Amino acid sequence: MNTFLKQSEITKTNNDLILQNYMENVDKLKKIELPGSFIKYTAKKKKNNNIKYLIDIYYNEIDMNIWRVNCLEKEK
Repeated sequence: MNTFLKQSEITKTNNDLILQNYMENVDKLKKIELPGSFIKYTAKKKKNNNIKYLIDIYYNEIDMNIWRVNCLEKEK
């Protein structure tokens, strides 16, 4: 039982750290510009001309926020 409690505390600490840095890291994804040639290639492939930043191709912010809310709910 003691091992379980220790592991649970480690998990909670890790989750807290992830959630603390969440917004900061989402903001970073919105600021990291993609190279021009990569933008053209990806925009053509995805048929989307609004691709300019890292968040545009790898992450869906709505899904990320749903994940965040789910993590917070599990912590209650």
